[in-house]
Amino acid sequence: MDLINFLHFTLLFVLLLPIYNGEFSHATNSSSRKHRRHKRLSHGVFDEKSLGLARSMVSIRTRTARAYYGDNHFCAGAIIAPTFVLSSAHCVITKRRLFLPRRMLLIVAGTPNRLKYMERRSFHTPVTRIIAPDNFTIYNTNDIVLLQTKIRFPRSNFFINIIDLPLNPPQIGELYDLCGWGRLYRGGPLTSNIVHIRMPLISSEVCQKILHVTKTDMLCTFDENAHSAISACFGDLGSPLVRNRTVFGIVSSTVGCSIHNMPCIFTDVYQNVDWILRNMVIKKSGATTHVFESTTLLLVLQIFYKFYCDFD
Repeated sequence: MDLINFLHFTLLFVLLLPIYNGEFSHATNSSSRKHRRHKRLSHGVFDEKSLGLARSMVSIRTRTARAYYGDNHFCAGAIIAPTFVLSSAHCVITKRRLFLPRRMLLIVAGTPNRLKYMERRSFHTPVTRIIAPDNFTIYNTNDIVLLQTKIRFPRSNFFINIIDLPLNPPQIGELYDLCGWGRLYRGGPLTSNIVHIRMPLISSEVCQKILHVTKTDMLCTFDENAHSAISACFGDLGSPLVRNRTVFGIVSSTVGCSIHNMPCIFTDVYQNVDWILRNMVIKKSGATTHVFESTTLLLVLQIFYKFYCDFD
């Protein structure tokens, strides 16, 4: 009888062991996932909002892929005119503090999945000009750049759109959207599909106190959630900070990647609108048009792009 009971117990133990191990493994994995979530930078989501924001974004890549399509992505940018992309100057600066040769750059639009080329949708163009402020420094001063494309962004491509430049300064405390293909967490992989997050804008004074810096053309967003570290990461430089289909900021630093209580840093586009407009209307001779005030010229350009160029 004891032998039979022993066999029953052994059989029951063998049958229940996988369940127990599964529960233990699940609990361990849950704890591990919770730890990883704690370190994730973006908590980004891929949805209709992401696809909408992606229409006015580009992936900035080296001219040739290393092993497969899309593995050469290193920065992002915003389409602000039929032949102009706005991005971070850090994207086109080498370790020797020189501009990358134009021939090394490729702009890719209409491709929310950076690894998937789509017929009659994905658009590629080389870069003909790199325009950065004269007083740009590697230390985040005037970190903004215009990339002029060789080929115009197609008017007939539904998946490509021009984003507006701001007529007014950004509002502190409001929520802004950030899209990108950057790393999902520090040291992690780049996301395949473009993802977006939403973050509140904090004042420059608060941001400067946190970072112990003084920078006049800086915007900052801040994740107040104690269980996440929402910020930009490697691969997100140049990504636009957007509200109401208007670009207010350009990712200027990824210092806050996966670090709690660290703001996400942007270049303030509104403070650079004059510079952007001056450089977009420069003629081949080098002369500049000063017929309109900046606000008037901006309105004229936006109306022209939306109606004459058929961008919606």
